[in-house]
Amino acid sequence: MDRIHNTTSIENATAYRIHHTARLLRYSLNQFFQNYGVEISLEQWFILFKLFAK
Repeated sequence: MDRIHNTTSIENATAYRIHHTARLLRYSLNQFFQNYGVEISLEQWFILFKLFAK
C-alpha cells in the first residue's frame, strides 16, 4: 500500500514561523529588560505601552 508523504516541513509552515518569531521577540525583550535592570514583565510593558499610546 502506498503512503502519501507530506513534503511540507514544519520550518516552512506559516503558523510555525509566526510562533517562532514571537518567541524570539519575547526572549529578546526579556533579555533587554534584564540587561538594563527593568523589573517589569513583557506583559506589563505591553499594557503600559498601550496606555501611553492613548
